[in-house]
Amino acid sequence: MKEFIFERLLHGVYISRINEVMDYTGYYLSESLTLDELSYVAGFSKHHFHEIFYTFVGETLYRFIWRIRLGKAATLFANDPNNAVAEVANERGFASGSSLSRSFKKRFGMNPLQWKNEKSNKNISGEIESNLSIFERNVDHPSSFPASTIVVLTVFLKG
Repeated sequence: MKEFIFERLLHGVYISRINEVMDYTGYYLSESLTLDELSYVAGFSKHHFHEIFYTFVGETLYRFIWRIRLGKAATLFANDPNNAVAEVANERGFASGSSLSRSFKKRFGMNPLQWKNEKSNKNISGEIESNLSIFERNVDHPSSFPASTIVVLTVFLKG
């Protein structure tokens, strides 16, 4: 029984710390984010944090950051096709406009200019919203969050 309680508490601590890192990442998304920095935010060693993050989120930390940055860039382009690629790259934490363009092509199968042209002719706000997936995990654990439901927001855009 004690082992079960300990495992549940430990699970809750991990979820809480991962959510803190996700919040931090969202706030500083336009900046360079390192494993050193984010493992410090989580309060784990780099190796342990990387394993915990992958186990709970299902993707590596850098893949998660890359995907969120691309999703936010795609939304910016969809909402305002006049946004310059270099400007969006800077706002979303990419090293350059060409870096964003390469990543965009890899993820969505088209470059940002093609995306803007295609999406500017459609009303896609509903399309983007329908491709957002929210995974809820009900966790009974003490945490700094007001509810026991931990929400991990993952952006999946059609590509």
